[in-house]
Amino acid sequence: MQGADPVVSPRTESSAAVEVNSDLLCSRHDGQLEVFDNYEFISAVGSGAFGRVLRAKNRYGGQMRACKALTTSTPLERKLVDTEIAILKVLNHPHVLQLYEVYFEPSMTDRRRKVYLITELCTGGDLLFRIAYHYQMLKSPMTEGHVAYQLRQLLSAAMYCHKRGIVHRDVKPDNVLFVDATASSPLKLIDFGLAGFAQQLRENAIEVSMPRSKSLGRLAKILPRVGARWFHVRKQMMQRAGTAFYMAPEMINAGVYDQKVDMFSIGAIMCEMLTGWHPFYTPNVDDAQSVQAKIVLPKPVVLPDDVFCNISEEACDVCQKLLEKDPARRLSAEQASSSMPPTTNCGGLRCSC
Repeated sequence: MQGADPVVSPRTESSAAVEVNSDLLCSRHDGQLEVFDNYEFISAVGSGAFGRVLRAKNRYGGQMRACKALTTSTPLERKLVDTEIAILKVLNHPHVLQLYEVYFEPSMTDRRRKVYLITELCTGGDLLFRIAYHYQMLKSPMTEGHVAYQLRQLLSAAMYCHKRGIVHRDVKPDNVLFVDATASSPLKLIDFGLAGFAQQLRENAIEVSMPRSKSLGRLAKILPRVGARWFHVRKQMMQRAGTAFYMAPEMINAGVYDQKVDMFSIGAIMCEMLTGWHPFYTPNVDDAQSVQAKIVLPKPVVLPDDVFCNISEEACDVCQKLLEKDPARRLSAEQASSSMPPTTNCGGLRCSC
């Protein structure tokens, strides 16, 4: 994953009000090994960059939960974890992973800190696996109706976040989990470690001086006194964050961006769900650098006729508008949701339609 050092959202009046309410639902604990007093750890679920996810059972209520056990050693790692906690505490949506409790263990040193995030447990795997199941194992595409059924849920989560000024910045199939393994399982958007409030991200942008063009830049070197005034332009640059294969062009260019970067990512996901084809990545050919080079090319994305021949014009149109490289013309979550074709809840792991 390629990401930038995210920042924790400011406590604006509106977000602070939500946080106060959320704190009642998400309790904080500070104590050595206190999490083991309250939870019995059953088995490992997965692992990440600096932690692992465990299946845990509450010793008092018997609820099954997921526990994300993290050990942070650097300021960047601590900030990523603090950001994820701060964001999840202000979100309460059926398609966003619910955070219930956070346990902080006192650090024996100033460098290492253990944190345990208790969240709802999702046992249905991720969207990456379900796409691979259809196109690599079944050799059968996901039905268009079921793609719409799942995407409406993802778009609902994105719309909820975006209306609250939150940008996820790392929407990808790996970060979409299913509650269970059934065909009609609800899905959850997870991993808010790179998320942030759009307003604060803009406020933290830095201003740099850049040549207006290559030819004018060369002329500026010949005429340095006037070059600084006439041949350079001041540009705002925001943090880059996310995963190369799903980054929007304005994110890669580190320009000014907003919630529309998440919509570009969803457009790439929609392509994969409908066809098994990624619009910028060719297996065994591309790497992160070549994928980003394709994304930032000014020419529009073309959906190949041979790949999309069995996809409805309506679905192709939504996909094309989500992959619009100009964010001003790209669909919002609300626009995309209202433009989706009819849905069905068939398909998934236990259906071959």
